Amino acid sequence: MTDTQWDRWARAAGIPFVALLIVGFMLFGDGPKVDASGGEVAAFYTDHSGRVLTAEPIIAVGFLFLLWFAGAIANVLRQSGQGRLAATVLALAGATVGVAYVVRR
Repeated sequence: MTDTQWDRWARAAGIPFVALLIVGFMLFGDGPKVDASGGEVAAFYTDHSGRVLTAEPIIAVGFLFLLWFAGAIANVLRQSGQGRLAATVLALAGATVGVAYVVRR
């Protein structure tokens, strides 16, 4: 593949990111509320373990597409002389994935 083809694939990575996130959250469904008791939370994950274990990797792969997409955006910004903004885009994408990882655990 040429560099141009890789650039096109990277820019299109936002589409599978959104699609996988939607599918993953639809599979996961409504989780327990923030004020739910420990027993309710445990019961939810026990009763829906298959659904949760299917949704988690789908969401994780979606976030990998987000990082690829953010890299493409940062590359375009860097090429246009916006180095600081490019670094900010990468930092925000990395922080988003990090926060999503911590929140989902």
